[in-house]
Amino acid sequence: MFGISLAEFLLILIVAVMVIGPKDLPEVARYMIRAIAKIKNLITKAKIELDNLGKEIGIEEIRNEVAIELANEKARIEDDVTTIIDMYGNEHKVPAIHEIRTDKTKEEIEKEVEELNQKNKNSV
Repeated sequence: MFGISLAEFLLILIVAVMVIGPKDLPEVARYMIRAIAKIKNLITKAKIELDNLGKEIGIEEIRNEVAIELANEKARIEDDVTTIIDMYGNEHKVPAIHEIRTDKTKEEIEKEVEELNQKNKNSV
């Protein structure tokens, strides 16, 4: 039901009968049901208003733009990863190595990495 077991519900019912009394219990229950219904109604209206406000300010467009930019950046980072093999044969992924090694061109770095990777593969 509301995340409570049958035993807990019966215990709450027994305590309610003892505190409120059997005569007033139906009236209190009706009041509680109406209050819960009003609260649910208010929550539903608030959700609708928030959705409308989001549509007015274009939150969905902003969300889509951010998702596209994140996907583009992720793709850029994943495309620019160099695998380096150390002298023990362990592989390491290094993003944007040509930005770290500015003393050489991208082609020179790739050639050097390939040569060192071959050397380290053979030394293991």
